[in-house]
Amino acid sequence: VGQGSASIVTRNGRAVIIDTGASFSERGSYAESVLLPFIQQHGLTVDLLIISHGDNDHAGGLEVLKRTYPELTMLSPDSGCESGMQWMWQGL
Repeated sequence: VGQGSASIVTRNGRAVIIDTGASFSERGSYAESVLLPFIQQHGLTVDLLIISHGDNDHAGGLEVLKRTYPELTMLSPDSGCESGMQWMWQGL
């Protein structure tokens, strides 16, 4: 999405969002104008949000997604990690 980064990986009607793209203060964000409409148009259930780092062009829409999906599991550098940590999603 634009100069920043946002991706949605989908499988079997479910989704993982990787980064959110930028926020433009009063003009909204890519999360509002691109990600959420895409998710709604395709009827996706969002399982996980991964934030690579906190710069606006990668995490600017984070608050929008947290408001929209308050129970959403999120992984980010702030979440911490454990040696050998692994996870599977939809068999991937």
